[in-house]
Amino acid sequence: MKLFFILFLLAATSVLNAQNREHAFEVNDKLGRGINFGNMFEAPSETEWGNPWKSEYAKMIADLGFNHIRIPIRWEPAARSSATAPYTITPVFLNRIKQVVDSALNNGLHAIINMHHHDALFANPDDQKERFLAQWKQISEFFQDYPDSLYLKF
Repeated sequence: MKLFFILFLLAATSVLNAQNREHAFEVNDKLGRGINFGNMFEAPSETEWGNPWKSEYAKMIADLGFNHIRIPIRWEPAARSSATAPYTITPVFLNRIKQVVDSALNNGLHAIINMHHHDALFANPDDQKERFLAQWKQISEFFQDYPDSLYLKF
């Protein structure tokens, strides 16, 4: 019986792993070719690194045959979020990111948003765990009604 149970667990694990791999390949096929919106929202401010987002970018990217955009975002700066609990992301900044995401989706692109340059998290993960989780909770709740063409990258 013990051997049967071990064999069953191995078979079940193999099937689940194969399904996860298959799903990853399906997602990769959907995403296709993409462009990174670097140096926009990962900068301490949108204009600080000289590459502010422009509303026409998504259409240009879609017209060039790309399928997705990746939007690296630094959520940490004081103008974007609170450094103390409950670590509130400012509505102005969330709505700015919404503009970018909406622009991508309205042009038939998939969008990927992430948390980028979270320096305090890298320096001390234990101290930043609450902030990390609180911010991702806010982000996921803010975009909860969006289609599955928006990806949240952890």
